[in-house]
Amino acid sequence: MPEKQAAEQNKLKTKILFVRTTLGQGGADRVTIQLLKHLNRDRFTAELTLMRTEGVFLGDVPQDVPVHSLNARSLWFTLRPLAKLLRENNYDVIYSTCTGSNIPLCLIKSLFRIQTSLVISERSAVNRTDSPKQWLLFRLKKSLYRHATWVTAVSAAIAQQIAAQLNVPEEQIVVVHNPLIDDALRDSKHESVEHPFFSKDRIPVILAAGRLVGVKNFKMLLKALKSVLNQIRVNLCILGEGPLLNDLIRYAEELGISDHVSFLGFDKNPYKFMSRCDIFVLSSNFEGMPGVLVQAMACGAAIISTDCPTGPNEIVTHGENGFLVPTNDSEAMARRIIQLLQNTNLRRQFQMHAPASVKRFEKEQAMRSYFNFL
Repeated sequence: MPEKQAAEQNKLKTKILFVRTTLGQGGADRVTIQLLKHLNRDRFTAELTLMRTEGVFLGDVPQDVPVHSLNARSLWFTLRPLAKLLRENNYDVIYSTCTGSNIPLCLIKSLFRIQTSLVISERSAVNRTDSPKQWLLFRLKKSLYRHATWVTAVSAAIAQQIAAQLNVPEEQIVVVHNPLIDDALRDSKHESVEHPFFSKDRIPVILAAGRLVGVKNFKMLLKALKSVLNQIRVNLCILGEGPLLNDLIRYAEELGISDHVSFLGFDKNPYKFMSRCDIFVLSSNFEGMPGVLVQAMACGAAIISTDCPTGPNEIVTHGENGFLVPTNDSEAMARRIIQLLQNTNLRRQFQMHAPASVKRFEKEQAMRSYFNFL
C-alpha cells in the first residue's frame, strides 16, 4: 500500500530529466549535483541522462535519481538515443545544465516534434566568435534557441547577450544563480591543508583555480607573478587539471619562478585552500558566472579578478570587496597583488565584505531561481 501511495503521489509531481555530457570536474558538474541533491522532492521527481556515465562526481548523484547513459561518442550521436528516451518516458521538463547539450536538445525538439518543455542553460559569454568553431556554434544557437521553452542565464550580462544577439524574446530568458554555498562548503573550508606553502611560518600565498585551458589565461597570472617576485616573496597555488598543464609548467620554468608555483591538480574540496589563501585571483579572458570566484568570496578570500565578460563585475565592486583589472594585463594584475599584500587593512576589508556579496548563491535562494519559474 505505501508503494502504491508513493506512485500516486509521484504522478502529481513535475518529472524532470536533467541532461549533461558527463559529471567531470567543472563548475557546472558541481552545480548539477547540488540541484539533484537539494531538489524539492515534494514538488519534483528527477532523472539524469549523460552522454557517457563517467566523471569524478558520478558517485555523488543521489540514490533516488535514476541515471541513463546514452553511450555516445560525441554530442551529435546523442540525437537518436535521447529522442528514444524522451518518447518512452513521460517527462514534464527537459533541463539542460550543460551548454554543449543545448543545440542537440533544440534539434531533437524540432526534428522529432517533442512536446515536453525544454529548459536550456547558457553558462558562458555567447558573443565569442574568435574561432571557426565558436562562429559556427553562435550561428547554430541563433537559429535553434527559439525552439526552447526557457533559456536560463547564469549572469545578467549573459541574459542581455542572449536577447540582443540570439534573438530570444526576453520573456523566455531567466537569470539563475548557481547553488554554490551551503553547509557543506562552510564545513569543508575548515579541513586542514597538508602543503608546504600553507605551513605555519609561511610566506603569502596566492590561489587560483580552474581548468588548465587557454581561456583561463594562467600564463598571464604566471607572468604577473614574475613581476610581483621582483618586489615581494610570494607563492602561487593553482588548483585544477587540463591539457595545458605541461605548457604551464614549462612556462614557469622559463620565467624562473618554478620554486614559487605549485600545481595542485583537482581537489574535491577547494574551499580549504580558499579560506587560507592571502589572495584569490581569477585571470580568465571569458567566464559565465565564475563559480570559483563566488566560492572563494563565500570563504572570505580577498579577491582580484579580471573584468572579463561575464560575471565578475556583478559580484565584485572595485575597491570595496575586491579589485577588477583588465583582461590579459599582467602588469595591472601584478600591481594589484602587490598593493593587497602590502596593505593589510585593505586586504581585511575585502575579506570581511566578500561573503555578503554572494548571498544570492546561497542554496535556498539559488534553488528557487532555478525552479520557481517552471
